[in-house]
Amino acid sequence: MGAELKPLQWVEIPANCNWKVTVENYSECYHCSLRHPTFANGVVKPSTYDIQPHGKCLRHTTECQSLEDMTYDINSGFEHYDEYSSWFLFPMFSAQVYPGNVLNTYHWRVIDDAHAVVWRGWYSAGGVEDAKVRALAIQDRETTVEKDIHLVESVQRGLKSRGYVPGPLVVDHKSGVNAEHPVMHLQRWFKEAVDG
Repeated sequence: MGAELKPLQWVEIPANCNWKVTVENYSECYHCSLRHPTFANGVVKPSTYDIQPHGKCLRHTTECQSLEDMTYDINSGFEHYDEYSSWFLFPMFSAQVYPGNVLNTYHWRVIDDAHAVVWRGWYSAGGVEDAKVRALAIQDRETTVEKDIHLVESVQRGLKSRGYVPGPLVVDHKSGVNAEHPVMHLQRWFKEAVDG
């Protein structure tokens, strides 16, 4: 299949939080098993999820769940149809390839220090209508994205609390999904960008 992937759908998702809060949330997956059962049980295998820096990119890798447990039809005809990949490109862009070679993108846009918009793009071969891609976009919006919005807005409220004290990060490059080393890298990149 040599068809070029083109945009099929754009979804604009407002978030009442600082854009860096949503980027940090995206760049770790220790909350996935608890907050995103559809994603964790039907797409990725959290016990194998790992995120590592490559330059100013965070590369997400994981094995997928049993193909019988997928929540949508993944048989795309493309090579590597049974894999999941994600790349976060600092500071505000990410691309994910779901099993079935379904491509979606994130683009964070700053509104102000407490508001952001995440633009989600979904792609299909030639940009033509694809029921599988549409269904996955709806499933993602109603499950993973919906829960993430509540989570990041709660974090934003917590950051403004008088009782908030930044705690240490759990940094262990060997502990995979349960470590916060991707957040550590993001915070370092933010600091370097501000310090010039």
